[in-house]
Amino acid sequence: GSHTMTCGPTVNFSAATSAALENAVTATINLTISPATTAAETFTVTIGAGTATYGTDYSTTPAGPSTFVVNVPLGATSASFTVTLINDAITEGDETVPFTITGSSGGLSIGSSSSHVFTITDDDNTPTIDFSTLNITVLETAGAQTFTLSFLPTTHPSGSLTIQVTNGPGVVYGSDYTTTPAGGSGTFVVSFGPNVASVSFTATVINDVLAESTETVTFTILSVPVGFAIGANNTATLVIGDNDSPPAVLLPGDLAIVGVNANDNGCSSDRDFISFFCFKEITFGTELILTDNGYERCNAGQWGNTEGTVRMVRTGPAIPAGQVVTFQVNNSGTNVVGMAPDAGWSCTSIGITGTRIALNNGGEQIFFMQGGTWNPGTSNAHNATYTGGSVLYAFSTNPSPPWTAHCSTDPNQRSNLPPGVECFSMAPTSATDFSKYIGPTTSATQRDWIIRIDNTANWSSYPDCNQYWSNGYNWSTAPILPITPGTMTHGLWRGAINGDWFECKNWDDARIPDAATNVVVNATANLNCIVGLSTGLNPGGTGVCATFSQVGGTGTKHMIVDVNSTLNVGGLFRIDNTGSASTLYSTVSTNATLNAGSVEIRGYDATVRSILRAQSIGGVIDVGGNLTIDQGGSLVLGVNSTNYGTCHLGGNFINTQGELNFDENYGRVVMDGTGDQYIQNSNPVENFYDLQVNKPGGDVYLTAPIAIRHQLDLTQGRIFSTPTDLVTLNSGATAINASDASFVHGPLARVGNTPFTFPVGKGTSYRPCGLLDYTASSTFTAEYFPVNPETAIGPLVLPTTLHHISHCEYWTIDRNAGGNARVQLSWDTPESCGVTNGALFELRVARWNGSNWDDRGNGGYTGTFTAGTIVSAAVETAFSPWTLASVTANNPLPIELLSFTATPNGSQVDLRWSTASEQDNAFFTVERGTDGNTFDALWQVPGAGNSQTVQEYADRDASPLPGLSYYRLRQTDFDGTTTVSPAVPVLFRDPQGHLTVVYGTDGTFVQHDFAAGSTMEVLDATGRMAGPAVSVEQGAMRIPADHLAHGAYLVRITDGLRSETVRFVH
Repeated sequence: GSHTMTCGPTVNFSAATSAALENAVTATINLTISPATTAAETFTVTIGAGTATYGTDYSTTPAGPSTFVVNVPLGATSASFTVTLINDAITEGDETVPFTITGSSGGLSIGSSSSHVFTITDDDNTPTIDFSTLNITVLETAGAQTFTLSFLPTTHPSGSLTIQVTNGPGVVYGSDYTTTPAGGSGTFVVSFGPNVASVSFTATVINDVLAESTETVTFTILSVPVGFAIGANNTATLVIGDNDSPPAVLLPGDLAIVGVNANDNGCSSDRDFISFFCFKEITFGTELILTDNGYERCNAGQWGNTEGTVRMVRTGPAIPAGQVVTFQVNNSGTNVVGMAPDAGWSCTSIGITGTRIALNNGGEQIFFMQGGTWNPGTSNAHNATYTGGSVLYAFSTNPSPPWTAHCSTDPNQRSNLPPGVECFSMAPTSATDFSKYIGPTTSATQRDWIIRIDNTANWSSYPDCNQYWSNGYNWSTAPILPITPGTMTHGLWRGAINGDWFECKNWDDARIPDAATNVVVNATANLNCIVGLSTGLNPGGTGVCATFSQVGGTGTKHMIVDVNSTLNVGGLFRIDNTGSASTLYSTVSTNATLNAGSVEIRGYDATVRSILRAQSIGGVIDVGGNLTIDQGGSLVLGVNSTNYGTCHLGGNFINTQGELNFDENYGRVVMDGTGDQYIQNSNPVENFYDLQVNKPGGDVYLTAPIAIRHQLDLTQGRIFSTPTDLVTLNSGATAINASDASFVHGPLARVGNTPFTFPVGKGTSYRPCGLLDYTASSTFTAEYFPVNPETAIGPLVLPTTLHHISHCEYWTIDRNAGGNARVQLSWDTPESCGVTNGALFELRVARWNGSNWDDRGNGGYTGTFTAGTIVSAAVETAFSPWTLASVTANNPLPIELLSFTATPNGSQVDLRWSTASEQDNAFFTVERGTDGNTFDALWQVPGAGNSQTVQEYADRDASPLPGLSYYRLRQTDFDGTTTVSPAVPVLFRDPQGHLTVVYGTDGTFVQHDFAAGSTMEVLDATGRMAGPAVSVEQGAMRIPADHLAHGAYLVRITDGLRSETVRFVH
């Protein structure tokens, strides 16, 4: 065996117990020391938790109240300390004070008799009155509640006592409760008979219909008869829980689990315990859904269904925010019940019949949810769904891996993590069946509490249930964890951990943004915001939000869409440096994409302090709406030939600043909106490196000059320009892909000395012209006009070497600066109105010299009679309007059609046309269509063959189409060559209908039902007259808009009795 020898001085209590009456004044507690001390020593005495109260029933010398030190002199063989007794007049039981020697100096040992219990014997017989009912907590529906007071001893005369009533905040006597006896005055009296053991009064709660906080009423024993004493339990409380407040609506982050005991079988029975708290008050009627089914157990987006799912409803008074709630999970009887702070919950199974929540040994998951619908699916199919609600918190006791579902290997014990709760989940890295939060419990904001609880270092896992209950916080006591006031802002970037967009703890409310989130990155952030961080949780990932605001202040934080990543912003993307001298950057990296509904870039002064840039290969900024560069803002699309990006734009390009605020170097802008788009710039000219027009619908309109430095790609959609809002291709720039679907509708300038084809046209016709064989670098401006040059410019005056000129079209090619060049014109069918097969050598280039059309020769041609080009015979030194001509009667260019009208007349359409001259005209075909593009032949009318006099024709369509239709003439020569006239719209409409604008191939028309002679006016956007008023004809009337700049206008028709107005775009 073994034993312990103590050879030095040892201190022991002389006796294990002692006692004294409370009127004894003092009592001495003695200790022995053997052998005698060889030096001055000390020992420490600790006062234990007895029934006596320090300061109320006794005190000590040396003074406590928890420990005191006794000094021992040299040579001492004994020691003592004094207990001073406080003699009260209260009848009470005997009270105890435990003393224990818990420490000593180096030369003194603690012996085996180290404890002593001192008893204070009561010497009072005064009847004492206490509350034996200390608290009643009920809902306001509970009705009458009884509070009991007790007497000790029970031998006493009759009398009465006074109770004081104190109402807590919001409590009103008579509205929230009453008492019997009545206490509306603030006090009431309770009478009692002789020798009774107890007396009581009633408090009746009143069920109102008001939403209110939990209310508290305090009852205090104010006075008792002479000869009676008031005991220590002199107060009682009535807590009234509201049943009218709306149930609490919880979001992810409003609830957190702080303890899971998944196997209490070794401590009590086959039960589990789950402890949690909410950051909001849990009001009466609040619902929670709990399930231990695994998410995506076997099917993506679906839940398992062989385990339990229950709906818990709060049936008790409101539980304050921060108070820990513990649920007990039973394997029999009611599946889940409230354990702490009370049992005020109902439980209903909503899973597959017969299933129960039961946390498995060796790994399990539990989910808290609220709202929505749990559809349990088909038994054993693991196809349960949860829709319309929120997963509030997730917990796993599975140590490795914690969030990996599997359909066959331990399927009940594994689960994937549902989306949206990345920061509202816990799976302690050393997880067992017994895990508990052990971190700080000092007051913190909701966000900081979430970060604490999300930290695995603040969790402890225990080997068994005994250690779970005996270590760490005892959550079953329902403590209230202090929460510092303050709200969390969804979408506010904090950058608390790193720069990763997909790290939930980087966001103020610990929730990764979704498509409905308004994201803000401001000066409060710690780090830059990076979508798809290459070293983060989701490299190359796609972030989403509703809007994005990058706001400067005293500091700056940047936004980066990292390599191969995407940020989808459903609405406005805004960079707004509101006051920082540092520059804000939003950067789209290599092969990354920023998609936004619209973009605004601005600073706070003229210095560029806000920059959006896509200057790496594959970097794309795709804007569905407008892109605006305001003061202090800049858009950068490239730095050199290997580092550049692309900007797709579905709305308007708006630069309110200088040309340097848009750094287009090597970058590409693609106008690809479905409607009309405008390029609006305040600087003298806006430069684009590459500009592509690729629009499913609508056109591009200029409001100021633009210049192309490298390439103009005309894929789909027209560019409307004017002499003041001009498109210029700088030296070396090219234009590609022009067609009838895409060209410059207006003037186009070009700088350079290499052959160039001007991609110009009008209406829906691409009608190019060109220059070659320059003598020097020059600047030329070209524009196409689909009108008769003899009418618009001047007639051909015979005799000349020319037989006739085109009556359909002409170009202006003007030299602004530089040398000379040869001129190239083109022809096409039907716009050029007919070129004779086999007679292309008789075509000529003609130039207006101011008084007549000069023959500039045929320097070579390409193509066939349907389409081709011709160049002037020599380098031209003078420039003015140009058109096609012929030296013989061939190449009719065309039959000279004076007019063609189609007018509704009752139930038919009257068709009339006339020609000034005809050449080899076999017949006319009247054609009709519904869309202005596809036509069907109706009938033929013989032509005059050859004629130099005016010929009149008339016919009618007796069965016109309802609604809008188009008519045109097709003229056929004896050799089969055909040309067609511009289409004329006709609208059969309700007599009370409004004006209708119809865009025809040779102009814009307004269809109306006003009488002939009514007045038509064209107004600009401010309502001012944009030209003289004209008298209208019946039916469709061509709007006089040729002289107008491109833009939006109004046309108004008035007959003196009524007036109608409609908008049109020219």
